[in-house]
Amino acid sequence: MNAVKGKSTAIILLVALATFSVSAQVIYKIVQEDGTVLYTDQPIPGAEPLDLSEVNSAVMPRLATPPSQSSNTEQPEGESYKIEVVSPAPETTVRDNQGRIAITARLSPTANGQFHLWLNNQKVGSQTSGSFMVEGLNRGAHTFFVTATDNTGKTLASSDPQTFYMHQASALVNSGNR
Repeated sequence: MNAVKGKSTAIILLVALATFSVSAQVIYKIVQEDGTVLYTDQPIPGAEPLDLSEVNSAVMPRLATPPSQSSNTEQPEGESYKIEVVSPAPETTVRDNQGRIAITARLSPTANGQFHLWLNNQKVGSQTSGSFMVEGLNRGAHTFFVTATDNTGKTLASSDPQTFYMHQASALVNSGNR
């Protein structure tokens, strides 16, 4: 087992050394009896030299910087936005047999754009106000957060995730006491 581990380490070391000295030396490849491939800089019988004259490289073009856009609705550079969830309060239990809840959020400072409601890691609504009415929720714990984006789709702020609990009365409760 240690011999196999030693061979693996030797192969990795040889490959690493080969990458650093490709331009200076010839690299040989040999397939051993057990099927493992060995790369070396020593001409071992049965080894074939590798042609590494072509180096795989690419030069990336420089990205053009878009011209600055100025408008009256643009916030000053570095403006810090914050979303506050107005309702429900964290860890609230909502009692509604129809599974309805109203979620309200507020962005400070105000900006033009959209509010997006994420409930249980799924986007359930987008609109220009921070007030959402969700219906048809099942009983149990639900986690939500609200994001705000500007008119270009850039995220301005995101609220912290909050959990609420949907409670629905059951027809089975106290049914045995009649």
